[in-house]
Amino acid sequence: MAREVIYTVRVEFGDCDPARIVWFPNFFRWIDAASRHFFIECGVPPWHETEKTLGIIGTPLVDTHVHIFRRDMPLMPNPRHAPDYEFTAEQLEATLDAHGVKFCVIAAASPWADVNDYVVQSLRTHPLWRGTAILDPATTTRHELEQLAREGMTKGIMHLIDAGRAAYLYERMPADKRQVSGGSAGNTAAGVASLGGRGAFVGKVADDDLGDIFADDMQRMGVHYGVDRLSNGPATARSMILVSPGGERTMNTFLGACHQLTTADIHEDEIGAATLTYMEGFLWDPPEAKKAFVMAAHFAHKHEHATAFTLSDPFCVGRFRAEFLDLIRSKTIDYVLGNVEELKSLYETDNLSEAVQQIAKDAELAAITMGAEGAMVVRNGEIITVPAFPIDRVIDATGAGDLFASGFLLAVARGQS
Repeated sequence: MAREVIYTVRVEFGDCDPARIVWFPNFFRWIDAASRHFFIECGVPPWHETEKTLGIIGTPLVDTHVHIFRRDMPLMPNPRHAPDYEFTAEQLEATLDAHGVKFCVIAAASPWADVNDYVVQSLRTHPLWRGTAILDPATTTRHELEQLAREGMTKGIMHLIDAGRAAYLYERMPADKRQVSGGSAGNTAAGVASLGGRGAFVGKVADDDLGDIFADDMQRMGVHYGVDRLSNGPATARSMILVSPGGERTMNTFLGACHQLTTADIHEDEIGAATLTYMEGFLWDPPEAKKAFVMAAHFAHKHEHATAFTLSDPFCVGRFRAEFLDLIRSKTIDYVLGNVEELKSLYETDNLSEAVQQIAKDAELAAITMGAEGAMVVRNGEIITVPAFPIDRVIDATGAGDLFASGFLLAVARGQS
């Protein structure tokens, strides 16, 4: 028997935008809610019940061109809009079997490219798919498929790893690997120096080989670095990053010594001499590092200089949302930098316009990056959007947001509009 269920949504002006930054996430949110209401009206029990009784998770209605592959379920013979996979169903199944991977998700090429991008990102960040192999046939070769599955990585996300895993992966990096000193704030400091500014970096590395390389690189790039090295403790932090042909990054990060920063490493004369002190949300985790963070902000304000802060990562925002908002609203932080997803996470909304209105109330100045759509600056209630310069091909997006911060903060420090 046919059944009609009407689910009404009031679509506001801010829910739609020509750049389609907020439209597609909202579209899927509405469809998801409508789907759930429909199945409830039809008597379908909640997903946690169907999972127990039938092994079914969720009740999708929309074809998002994503194929969920299970080891004992072959690839669809003729899926709509399917790409020409570089690997066969047999090769995929054999690879998953060999490495104990039960599920993977194949995000097929879609005529709605923006929709597909959103779906891929959603799958990579949704708790349901953590630990699952996420593959994009557009950029995943058979060799890369085998490599990611063999090492237990999920393509496109950052994995936090321990010292043993870091040593294991580092030994298996190719001989022609590029080894570059970095880290979010470190990248920004190097960017400032490359643009003719003067910068100092405050962060902890160990008294080991990688610590030597980091200190030498900072000096070579013209960044002042004078923090005492850690002698007894974790090794220097590192992130082993695999970059796909499409420029996408799979990161394996060992935090190591960088979380051993304390108030003893914060010097008033150094902070007081800086026109602007910039700090990263990734640091807001260990208690001692938090104290160092707040002390640096105190010294900056004592000398009548501004503080800036990057939200760093949506998951980082999710863990410390209340504390981040307190830092901003208490004026411990003057300027806020982040991307669209981080800002929406901060204010727990899918509506970018709403998030922008909120940050306009809370922060003196905010800069929000929007990927290929450019960036927006919010200051004293005024919102200015600047388009990105188009490029032919993305090679590697590592540190892109960090270097945006370099140019933006250097301009602010120099008093440019």
